[in-house]
Amino acid sequence: MNKDIKKYFNECKYLFSSYGKRKKEYLNKIKDNLDIENIAMTYDDIVKRLGVPKEVVIDYYEQENMYDLIKSHFR
Repeated sequence: MNKDIKKYFNECKYLFSSYGKRKKEYLNKIKDNLDIENIAMTYDDIVKRLGVPKEVVIDYYEQENMYDLIKSHFR
């Protein structure tokens, strides 16, 4: 994994309110897909493909069940 991919995913982790198992799996799936396809991607290439880190986090929350999110927040 190159430094731009690491930077992108560190920014995503920072934006999550908490970093649990499901969020880690979500980011790992995206990261694995990027690693397999192109190791030489730049930060701008990643943003063009996935969106800014804020959009990745918003997409995650839009896909998750609201009840599960509330329940996991109070654990």
